[in-house]
Amino acid sequence: MDFRSYAHLLLGEADLKNGDAANALNKFQEAKRLADSWLAHFDLGRAYLAMGAFSEASSEFDICMKRRGEAAAIFLDDVPSYHLYAPVLYYQGLAHEGLKSADAAQYFKQFLTIKAKGAGDPMITDARRRAGLN
Repeated sequence: MDFRSYAHLLLGEADLKNGDAANALNKFQEAKRLADSWLAHFDLGRAYLAMGAFSEASSEFDICMKRRGEAAAIFLDDVPSYHLYAPVLYYQGLAHEGLKSADAAQYFKQFLTIKAKGAGDPMITDARRRAGLN
């Protein structure tokens, strides 16, 4: 992967964390232009979600789900990264919830299946509530 793409992803992550989804989106789009990576699509989905663009977010998360094998080695090194896949299901649930789709609960349940042994994760608590499992 192009190191310039990583730089744009990192800068976009900072913008997203600071509540500037529009600037984050621009940086993520540039990162994707440089390298069409799984992580770029994941971050694009999160930026769209933060902007309330649920259809666009869902499309990006669909790409992540179709290319989920790439999540196993995102950084092309020996460090496993498949743990980054589970949040795709959570965020896809949020996107479908925003679209008023009945499918939202299934994504939260799939997320919870993967994270069954997780504890203390606020995403797990939220997914349980959204899936109606509390």
